Amino acid sequence: MTSHSSGPKTIDVAHHRPQNRSLSQNYQQTPRSFPRQPTNALAEASTDGVNISEPSFKRQKLEEIQEAATINAPNKSQENLVRDGPLRVSTQYSLDSPTIKDDPERVSEVKTTPSLDQKFSASHPRVFPLFPSRPCIHSRKITKRRDTLAIERAAVKKVVQVKPYIPEAPSPAPQYQRGGTADYYPWIGNHSEDLLNELTTKQGFFDKSLVSHNESTTARPSVWSSLKHKSGLQILSSLLVAALDQRQIHGTVTANCTFKPPPRVTLTDTKREAWLRDLANPAIPLRRLSRTIPHGIRGKILLDHCLAKDIPTARAVWLAKCVGANEIRAFKRKGASGAFAIGGETKWIRDWTTNVESFVENIIAECGTSMWRDRMSYSLRLVSHIFSEHLLDQDQYLDWVVASLQSSDLHSVLVWLLVVQLYWKEVLRYRERGRRLAEALLDQLWKAYQPSNREAFAEVFQQLIEVLQSFMVSDPLCFLLRSWSKYEAMLRTCIEARENMLFVEFERLSRRNSRIRRPPMDNSCRYSGQSCQQRLIALLDSVPVKIDIGHTADACMRIVTHHDLLITTCIDWATNIYRNGQARIYIVTRLLRRWAKNDVELDRPILEFLSTNPFLPPRQKTNIYRLVAELIHSKHFSVAKYLQWLMARGTLARHGKSDRAAPSDVQLLFELPLHGLPSHVLNLRRILLSSIGASAASEDRAVIAIKARIATQIQDLFPTSKFPAYHQLQNCDAWQPSQTVKSAVGRWIRQAVASRFPIHGIQSKSDSGSDEFSHTGNGDSSLTAINCEHFQSVRIVLEDFEDFSILADIIKICCSCEDLKVLTAATDTVNHHVDIFMAIGAVDDLFQSLYRRYEETRSQKAFEWPFVESLVDLGTHLPRSAGEVRNLRRALLHHEQVSGAAACSPISDHMAEALQSGESAFADEVEQVLSSGTSMDQQTLKQMFGTITKRLQTSWADPRQCPSINFAEILLRLRNFGADTFEELVRDWLDDLLLFTRRPTLSRILPPFICTAAITLKTVLDRMIIHMTGTVTTSHVAALGLDGLELLMITDLDLPPFATNREYRLHLQQLHIIKEFSALTAPILRVTVEACSCEETAICERARALIKKPGVKTIIKGLLQQYSENPDAINSAFGSELLERHVLQVVDAMLYPSPEPEADLYDQVSRVLNHVNDFNIPLFQLKLRAVLATASQNSFEATNTLVTIIMERSKAPPNTSTDNWAALISGLPPKQARHIRQRAESEIISGLTKDILSRADNSNGVMKALVAIVDSSSAGIPDFGTPLVVTQVTEKLNNIVLSSPVAKGLNCEEQFTLIKDAKRIREGLHLCIEVLLRLLTIHQAAVHCAKLSENNIVQLLVTLSLLLTHDSLRPLQSLSEHVLDVLVILTDSLSDDTRSQCIRLLRDQYRSRDPRLLFLFGYSENAEGEWLQLMTSSLSASTAKNEGLVGATESTQPFPLRKWEMMQDTTPLVTENDTSLSLALFGARKTVL
Repeated sequence: MTSHSSGPKTIDVAHHRPQNRSLSQNYQQTPRSFPRQPTNALAEASTDGVNISEPSFKRQKLEEIQEAATINAPNKSQENLVRDGPLRVSTQYSLDSPTIKDDPERVSEVKTTPSLDQKFSASHPRVFPLFPSRPCIHSRKITKRRDTLAIERAAVKKVVQVKPYIPEAPSPAPQYQRGGTADYYPWIGNHSEDLLNELTTKQGFFDKSLVSHNESTTARPSVWSSLKHKSGLQILSSLLVAALDQRQIHGTVTANCTFKPPPRVTLTDTKREAWLRDLANPAIPLRRLSRTIPHGIRGKILLDHCLAKDIPTARAVWLAKCVGANEIRAFKRKGASGAFAIGGETKWIRDWTTNVESFVENIIAECGTSMWRDRMSYSLRLVSHIFSEHLLDQDQYLDWVVASLQSSDLHSVLVWLLVVQLYWKEVLRYRERGRRLAEALLDQLWKAYQPSNREAFAEVFQQLIEVLQSFMVSDPLCFLLRSWSKYEAMLRTCIEARENMLFVEFERLSRRNSRIRRPPMDNSCRYSGQSCQQRLIALLDSVPVKIDIGHTADACMRIVTHHDLLITTCIDWATNIYRNGQARIYIVTRLLRRWAKNDVELDRPILEFLSTNPFLPPRQKTNIYRLVAELIHSKHFSVAKYLQWLMARGTLARHGKSDRAAPSDVQLLFELPLHGLPSHVLNLRRILLSSIGASAASEDRAVIAIKARIATQIQDLFPTSKFPAYHQLQNCDAWQPSQTVKSAVGRWIRQAVASRFPIHGIQSKSDSGSDEFSHTGNGDSSLTAINCEHFQSVRIVLEDFEDFSILADIIKICCSCEDLKVLTAATDTVNHHVDIFMAIGAVDDLFQSLYRRYEETRSQKAFEWPFVESLVDLGTHLPRSAGEVRNLRRALLHHEQVSGAAACSPISDHMAEALQSGESAFADEVEQVLSSGTSMDQQTLKQMFGTITKRLQTSWADPRQCPSINFAEILLRLRNFGADTFEELVRDWLDDLLLFTRRPTLSRILPPFICTAAITLKTVLDRMIIHMTGTVTTSHVAALGLDGLELLMITDLDLPPFATNREYRLHLQQLHIIKEFSALTAPILRVTVEACSCEETAICERARALIKKPGVKTIIKGLLQQYSENPDAINSAFGSELLERHVLQVVDAMLYPSPEPEADLYDQVSRVLNHVNDFNIPLFQLKLRAVLATASQNSFEATNTLVTIIMERSKAPPNTSTDNWAALISGLPPKQARHIRQRAESEIISGLTKDILSRADNSNGVMKALVAIVDSSSAGIPDFGTPLVVTQVTEKLNNIVLSSPVAKGLNCEEQFTLIKDAKRIREGLHLCIEVLLRLLTIHQAAVHCAKLSENNIVQLLVTLSLLLTHDSLRPLQSLSEHVLDVLVILTDSLSDDTRSQCIRLLRDQYRSRDPRLLFLFGYSENAEGEWLQLMTSSLSASTAKNEGLVGATESTQPFPLRKWEMMQDTTPLVTENDTSLSLALFGARKTVL
């Protein structure tokens, strides 16, 4: 060790001087050996300078010491000078010194006079330091201010202003692990380094190595003698082991655990606030604060303090742990032990969780206030840290978060969604909570989807959609819901426009939900197992009037992906006789055109449909030919291919002439429109016609005959000179024209109308290719327009032809007419057939053309205001024309105001004279009163309304004398003086009218009021239903029902002239009610059926006459199409015992085109099963119920007959009508359906007991048919299910799981080496499992009822779980998915005890760790604390080692951690075992620095 000396006045420092004894600290402590040195004038002039060499004779203030240490911190040059001697004092001052810069002369003196340092540097050479700079000494120059406790500063009053000097350790000095600064000794006067003598001055300070005299030489001679023997290595090993044992003994922590939570003391409010401020200061260590914590800070108050003081999150969690640990230990100190202590601790944790929930709720409730964002961020961060530290009842907290999201309103749902996303993984860890989250999100989306909220909460709706998208793809099991049907249509609408992958997942979820959906307890919906054709038909039936073709086309293709099946089903729907209206033909035409653009072939499916359905009802054939004609017009059907196909099949050889009863594919040859076909195609058709004895000349004669007849009726429009005499054409077959003739005549009519308008004449002439109407454009102004009579005649002809495409073209042409009556008639025509024109897609264009004509002609003096009223009616069907409709309504209102008198006096001033006038002058007086004022009070309005209705009742006495006044028009004008009062008066008048017995029928009184829009048909029927269910007599109820049925079917109206052009209003309201409001039509039809057996002869005859009218068929079709929406009302309408006698004839006429003789019950049921199809299922349900009702005297025999027939048909070779049978059975009464279901279930169970090898080849088809029957007849299953069936299914599943084929592997071909058809056996096993799973789904209610024992439920669930995790099911994704879905729906409503038993069996006995089971049953792979085991031994280690019983005497048990006591810095004093979990349990070693 060497030392250095620089002279008698220099302190030499040895190599082993203290590491933290820095030069800056040497300046602060004043060396006594240094004499006080004088300073120059400049030094004395500085008020901030402090002589660092002068001893401190006076105690300085703490603030002065800190300021001196900050201002006079020495730089490197000063340190070097001080090392060389005490006389080297820095004299470098700054010009910014306040003493110098205030005196300009001294500033110049300082600037011109060299400083002492400069003089010293010039006279002495630079002296380098003897030692390099100590590491970390000069890295930080800022002296850190000493942190003091705020609680100390608050408790001690500042009485003494001066404080003693307290040296502090430098910040970069190294620290011991247990605390304290390494090698730092401030001067106190008695340390060895504080004394300087000659030796320390010369040699410095160093550690002297203590060398033992015993080890002065090598140890080899003394050790070698012991090691050179053969046992030397063992001796050496023993010594080493002994040394390690001693190290283990002395180095292991053996002290008892000294952990205690910080004690709580009662403090004043001031001290408590000061302590909390110290806690919020990160510079103050927690160990200093852990001496005591304030009492009274707990629960929500604790969280509020943390938020108010902005305490760092980690320190806030530390405080919560301290408080919680004290609270929990308080239960033990109060004497509670065992279960009572655990219960108290659990209760306290739940209360604490409730406080946290209340804290979060209050913060969220402050949304929108100032500083809310920061407060919200801090609160969520704090609570999430508390949650992650397991300081909450996590189940309770997560349930509360999900429940809060579900119950929140749309204004705060996004905030709660943010809270849920913080715990997203924890919420979705188990199925039960994930299902609740899915339902909450769907419920909020349902609220935002409502029309009243959609615009205001568009952003909320979009955010929910985004969350649900990712949620649905990542965790689809959470969306297996019982309430899926409620949200399915909404989700489909929201997802259809999104990416394809998401929609595929949605369709998969829809399929899985429909598979596990329990059938309803009543007949509230149709058979749930619908085929794709039935679902497509249901979609087409629900198409609105304003159809979106693109959206509908895509939806149809998603339901039926097979193009041929899709096209044939759509054609069948558009043309069959079990649907109403012509609009469906044009809807399907546009759909086919849309699909043809996507390269979907149309010719082959259409021809296949014609060949497979050769003998259809005449009406359906007519519809098919119309549809094909529309496709030929748009060139989407190839006539040439059809003719080639017809020749290739050779069908014409079997039919010698044209016949209406010919097959559909052959008859189409006579129904082809010929316009625009190439000549070679026309020649080929002519050849084919001649080959069967027909001639194209007959078609030409029919066309000429119809043209001559039309020209004779409308001579002003069509020239008659070019046709033969009408009597020469009487014998031609032109009065049942084919589609070919209709098409030719329709185009001729269109050309004739277009020729009257110059802007269309040239086009029509070129289209016709003839000069029949060549006068167009020649200047003959008398032929350039048509009148209203011409238009109405043309409209009648085209309506008879059902050629609405040509009619739409003619209306478009007539939009150029200047005659307002023609425009009014054209608008009325569009209104009358608005559904057809919307299906064609022409309504928007027609409305805009008519509106432009209104804009051009509204300035005329003789303006037709009915034209505006018709335009308003038409515009209400078009959402895009809302602006034009507003303008039209405004114009109507202005017209009504202007048409009145200019007088502003109220109408009540003229009422006295009007009411006293005679009968002859009544009409004139009322008109004068309405025109003489612009205001009317409520009393006057009631008086006027009553007067008019009384005069109306007076006119009923003599039907031949109709009053000159138009009551409907006058009542409509009264609406303008008070709409609400008018509606109330109308309802009261209708009530009186319906109860009045001495009146004409409603079909004579009300049509004018309905056509003028003074009253709506729905209002009339609503009031009628109310009175029919009231206390009126039976005969009066029957009369009301007959009146209502007449209003629904009336077509020929005897209206006054003013209402003639408003007939379409009544027609549209009739169609709307028949299609949409089954609750109104069903009771009326029921009353009419019952009236057929009324005692009063007049009512009975009238009812039977009404039942036979064609309109009843339309009403019945409309009712049965709405069966799924309102089954109760429809069942009540057709549930009468008189049904078979009065309605059955109507139903038979619709079902069976050709009547057959009476047959017995067996033949009638067989006939029903033979003729049922996807379109007539509701009608055949009605027929089957009627057939069974006829055998009411022996209902048991009738039911047995039905069951026998169905079972026989089911066991027959594969039949395609199984789905239709199942849907047919779903409409039977509950008693009969239950009998069929029980029989089918017994057949299924008995069939599954047979060995797989002994089953018939068609057994799989029989099983499928039986399951479909059970599914369709399951509506009558009681709420508690059928426990016996569930028990049998459990036994069958258990046998299958434990059976040889399944136990050894369903997919192992080696197990079936001796069997020829191993594939058939596997399919049989799979089908058995599918059948049993379907039975479980149907009877799922029995799993949760009290009649089924808990052991059976546990056995069923465990069996399904074992089947799910079986190795053989892994390759079978579909079957495994079905098992999982059934298990999901069965575990949703389990009790806690049942779930616990299943968990114990699966986790402990079967050691199942399948993640799907963990997700469903809600248990983790390891029990709580299982990852940490505590080992115990009954014997000591030495005894166990000697006896070889180490393994036998040791046992382990889970050691759960106490989350509340896992905290740092709990006590101010550190011990070796100061942890909440004793280190002695782990054999921990002591820390060695």
